[in-house]
Amino acid sequence: MPITENTYNEARELITLLPTLCPPPNVAPDPSGHVSFEWYKNPRQVLVISVNGTKVMTYAGLVGSEKMSGADPYDKSLPKSIVDSLAQLYSQ
Repeated sequence: MPITENTYNEARELITLLPTLCPPPNVAPDPSGHVSFEWYKNPRQVLVISVNGTKVMTYAGLVGSEKMSGADPYDKSLPKSIVDSLAQLYSQ
């Protein structure tokens, strides 16, 4: 499935919303038409955020033994759950 214009615009917006404390993610299109952002430190420290043009960010990650996942709506700022997940990943 191709990336829609809405998905492309959300991906661009997400990049501008990222906290400066975290390094740039690996960005890749998914076969489902989503755009994914991945922060990978090692197999036990990883976070993936995905957008699909619907103003909902889905995420899944692992920090040590703690798993995190969810889907949160957003508008003009990152959901707190994603900010907290990035902070947890990069406070290690």
